[in-house]
Amino acid sequence: MSDMLIGRQPIFNRSLDVIGYELLYRTSHTPHRASFVDGDQATTQVLLNAFSMVGFENLVGKKLGFVNVTENFLLGKYPIPFPPGSLALEVLENVNVTPLLIEALHSLSDQGYLIALDDVKNVENVLPLLEVASIIKIDLPSISRVNLQSIITYFKQAGVKLLAEKVETFQEYEYCQRLGFDYFQGYFLYRPNVIRARRIDSSKTVIVQALAAIKDPGVSFNALDKYLSRDVTITYKLLKLVNSAYFANRVSVRTISQAISMIGTNYLVGWLTLLLFSSSENKPHELTVTAMMRARFCEQLAKARGVQSNHLDIYFIIGLFSIMDAFFDQPLEKAIQGLPFSEDVVEAMLFYKGDPGKTLEVVLAYEKGDLTRALDLDLSAENVTDIYAHTLEWVNALVKTMQETTQKVD
Repeated sequence: MSDMLIGRQPIFNRSLDVIGYELLYRTSHTPHRASFVDGDQATTQVLLNAFSMVGFENLVGKKLGFVNVTENFLLGKYPIPFPPGSLALEVLENVNVTPLLIEALHSLSDQGYLIALDDVKNVENVLPLLEVASIIKIDLPSISRVNLQSIITYFKQAGVKLLAEKVETFQEYEYCQRLGFDYFQGYFLYRPNVIRARRIDSSKTVIVQALAAIKDPGVSFNALDKYLSRDVTITYKLLKLVNSAYFANRVSVRTISQAISMIGTNYLVGWLTLLLFSSSENKPHELTVTAMMRARFCEQLAKARGVQSNHLDIYFIIGLFSIMDAFFDQPLEKAIQGLPFSEDVVEAMLFYKGDPGKTLEVVLAYEKGDLTRALDLDLSAENVTDIYAHTLEWVNALVKTMQETTQKVD
């Protein structure tokens, strides 16, 4: 059996909130696509091996996990070892639609499993399943725009939710919004939706510059004090945070440099990142998660390959700031303009130059479900899977802690 790689792709609603993640089956032999001879074995790998390795909650949290399941699992020949309410079962387009299958799907639906029909390209092939399906996943590239509207109208009248698959650009997302799709899956989120110059308010500028400066190994607490103290709101929140019961300090902290020394720069990075993203209107929470995932994943991939500890910060910062194009709705080159980055860091983010840039390119490919590039770093599939699993754990724990803490200081 080949080593298994783990990937996941978020599924968004119309407000760009994540409602679930599709869990991707990959092996080291075919890391760029789901290729297998035995579909039952592939489903088993996803349901058991991947989940036991990473933990189902680490993969999807309180949201739904979307998993392709074969006919034998749907018919009950093999067990589905996860409780209803947490799993969406995707019925593959090549499943034989028989009265026995329809009866089995009704039973699974009655138990609380959500039934989704995968890669739907026309109405006729799924007509017998409409009464049991909750979500229809439309394979967007496979349907002409001429036929798409009539297909959507039919399914809407049938009362099912529609999910647009393979939405690759924001323009496609907006088009699907107008057509009335309920859910969206694809790479569109991480690209800027508007290409224009945009003013960044002063508090965000302070946070961004502080985040960039923190990862300079030579930066001092006093230097960070000068960055953060330029915004009284940030200063107030940080001091309130450090003096809160969360840190249980016996000594009252009165200066920014003292506060940073108490909580440490790693915690400060996380807190500032959440503060930055949470202060932005009309930006999905997934951007925060993505920023932290990229940063940590880049850093840990570098660490696993023996990069010296004093150079790991470069990998973290290029991952963290690589999301700024989507965050500020402008090209990445403009979004990071004026920040205190060295030329090699800028070239790594913009052109994937050097080892940090190559690592970022691998992480971006991993996000899209193309796991081919993960093997270009001379790491085994097992190594990459383990690093991804620990990255998920770290991000989930950090986001949870930061959310609780920022609520305490608001």
